[in-house]
Amino acid sequence: MAPNNSNKLEAEEILQAVVVADSFDEKFMPLTRDLPRCLLPLCNVPLIEYTLEFLAVADVKEVFIVCCAHSDLIKEYILSSKWNDDTSSMKVNIIVGAQEEARRVRQAARAQGAQRAPCRGASARPSCSHSNHPAHSLPQTRNAALSQNSHATTVMTMVLKEGAVFHGARGAPALFCINPTSSRCVQYIPIDDPAGPARQHDVALLPEVLAEHADVAVRNDLIDCGVDICSVEVLALFSENFDYQDLRSDFVKGILESDLFVKSIYAHVVADAYAVRVRSTQLYDRVARDVLCRWTFPLVPDADALASLVTGGAAKSSTAAAHAAPVLYSRNNVYREKPVLLSRTTVLSKNVLVGRHGSIGAGTVLENCVVGRGCTIGKNVRLSNAYLWDGVTVGDGCTVDHAIVGRNVVLKDGVSVPRGSMIGQGVVVGKGIALPERTRLMVDEDDESDATVVGPDGRGCKWVAEDEDDSDDEGAMSPELTMLIEEIGFSPLDVRAYLDRKALEHDLVENDADNDSDESDDDAVEDAAEEVRATIQRALDQGHTLDNAMLELNTLKFACNLTFKDVRDEVVPCILAHVFIANDGSFKALLTRWMPVLATMLHGAKDQVDVLETVAAWFAAHLDKAKYLGTVAMVMYDLDLVEEEQFVAWFAAAEKSGETGMPAVCRAVRPFIQWLEEADDDEEEDEEDSEEEESDDE
Repeated sequence: MAPNNSNKLEAEEILQAVVVADSFDEKFMPLTRDLPRCLLPLCNVPLIEYTLEFLAVADVKEVFIVCCAHSDLIKEYILSSKWNDDTSSMKVNIIVGAQEEARRVRQAARAQGAQRAPCRGASARPSCSHSNHPAHSLPQTRNAALSQNSHATTVMTMVLKEGAVFHGARGAPALFCINPTSSRCVQYIPIDDPAGPARQHDVALLPEVLAEHADVAVRNDLIDCGVDICSVEVLALFSENFDYQDLRSDFVKGILESDLFVKSIYAHVVADAYAVRVRSTQLYDRVARDVLCRWTFPLVPDADALASLVTGGAAKSSTAAAHAAPVLYSRNNVYREKPVLLSRTTVLSKNVLVGRHGSIGAGTVLENCVVGRGCTIGKNVRLSNAYLWDGVTVGDGCTVDHAIVGRNVVLKDGVSVPRGSMIGQGVVVGKGIALPERTRLMVDEDDESDATVVGPDGRGCKWVAEDEDDSDDEGAMSPELTMLIEEIGFSPLDVRAYLDRKALEHDLVENDADNDSDESDDDAVEDAAEEVRATIQRALDQGHTLDNAMLELNTLKFACNLTFKDVRDEVVPCILAHVFIANDGSFKALLTRWMPVLATMLHGAKDQVDVLETVAAWFAAHLDKAKYLGTVAMVMYDLDLVEEEQFVAWFAAAEKSGETGMPAVCRAVRPFIQWLEEADDDEEEDEEDSEEEESDDE
C-alpha cells in the first residue's frame, strides 16, 4: 500500500517583518517634534516607503510596525496609504508601545512580542533604511544560513554592506569576525575609542574562536545596513535579558560570547548593491544626493515605484496614483513635477528635485537640492545642498547651504541659513538674519519667540538638546564631536583630522618644552610643503586607497596649519607628473582615480578657479604635454570638481593673461570650452521648448 502523505503536509512558511519606527535619539530634532522620523520626506517620499517597498518586493506577507512616538500619525499614514488597500500583497500592522518604556530596541521587541509575535521567519529592519538590494534574495539568504546549521541554533542573519573604512554610512565602529567558509559570525568586537586612525586598538579574539575555526576573517570594512533576518527566538531572548539595550553591542555580542546560549548568527555581505540606514542628517544628505544621482536605481524619483509617491503622496487608490503628475527628468539629474512655475533666469544646476505647485523667482540658483510641494522661492536665492519640505517660503536674496528646512517655514528677505542648521515646522526667520552654523530652531509649545535669534519680526527659538547620556554615542567621542560627525554639511574625515591635529599639537607642545627650535617660519612652511609632496607621492607610488590618501592630507593640513590652497598647490603637480610618468595607456583612468583627492579641498567658485590656474601653470611649464589639457579638464568636469561657470570664467581670464606659455595652454583647452558653451546653449533651448509646451498644456 502506498504511504499516506496526508499527515505530512507542512504549512506554507510566511515571511514576516518587524519595522522599528522609533529612532531612540534626537539626531533629527527639532524636525521630529512634529513628525516621526519614519515619515520624514527623503526626496519628497516618506522614509518608511522605501522600507515597505523593499519588503514588498522581498515577498514579505506581513509587516509589524512597532512605534511609540507619534503613533497616531503613523497609523493615519498607513491607513490612508496603498498598503491598506485591498489589493495590497502585504498586510501592515501597527503595534504601539508604552511611551515611558520605548527607549531602546529591547523595549520595542518586548512590545512586539507581548502583542503578537511572528510565527515564522522575520526580517527586522529600521524604518529609515534605504536599499536597492535584490529583495527577493532575503528568503534565500535565510535558507542558506539555516542549511549551514539547524533551525534550533540559527537565530539571526545580519545583512552587511562592503564599504571603505571611513565611509560616512558606518555606524558605531566595530569589527566583525566571520568564518569565510560558512559566513558565520563568530565574534563581534565594538571599538570603544574611534577617535583617530593614529591610535592603535588591541583586538582580543576569544580562545574558543581560534580553537574551533581554522580561518577567521576580522573585517573592519562592513557597513551595518540595519537589516536582520531573525527567528522568533530573538524576541524571546530580548524579553528575557533585561540588560540588552542595543541590537549589536548587547544582543549579538552577548549571544556570541555567552556560555549559556548555543546559538549561531550569520552574516550576509552585500558587495554590489546600495544599502544605507539614514541614521543622521549627514547620511540624510548623502542618501538624498545618491537618489538624485540615480545610484539607488530603480528607487529614483521618476521610476514607477516612487513617482506616484513623489507627486501624489502614498495614494491609497491606484486610480489616484495613475492620475498623479509625471516627474520630468532632464540633463544633470534635474527632476521637475508639473505644474511648477520657473522664471526664465532660474538655474537648476544639477541634482535638483522641485515639487509641484511651487514657484521659483528670477536669478535663483539651485544645486544639490530638494524642494517640496507648494514652496515659494524668491529672486536671487542661492540654495546648495538644501532640503526644503512642503510649504516653505523663501524671500529674496536668501542663502541656504547644507541645511534642512521643515514644513511651512518662512525665511524672509536676506536670511542666511548656514551648514548644519535645521529649522523646525512653522518657524519664521526675520528679515536679514544670518544664523550661525549648526543652529536648530523650533516653535515653542508656549509660542514664545527669541528676537535675538529670529529677529523682531520672526517666530521661534533655539532648540536645546536634553542633557542626558546617550549610549548610542560613538565610543569615547565627546558629545560635540559626535554631533559634528553626524550633522549635515560636516565630514567625518574633517572630524578625524581635527582629532589627529589635537594629538599632534599636544606632541609639538611637549617637544617645544624640551627643545627650543631655531627654525624660521619660511623653513617651516617649506618643510610642510615637502611633507605634503612626500605624502601624496607615497600614496601614488604605493597605490593607497583614495580615502586613506585624503585622510593623510587632511591630517597634515591641520597639523601644519596649512590652507587648502597650500595643499592643492603641491598635490596637483604631483598627480599630473605621476600620470605622465606612469604612461601605460591608462592616462585617463589614472586621472579619474586620483583627481577626486581634490574634492575635500574645493569649497566654492574661488577654489575651483584657483585649481584650474594651478593645472594651467603646470601645463605652461610642460608645453609638450599641453595637448592633454582638454582631457584633464573633461575629467575634472565629469567628476564635478569644477563647474561649467568656473571653467568659462578661468578661460576668459587666461586668454588675457600675458604669462609665459599661457597662449598655448588656451589653444589646447579651447575646444573643451567651446563644447561647454554649445552644450549650455542646447540645454537652454530645450528648457525653453519644455516651458512653452507646459504653458500650452496649461
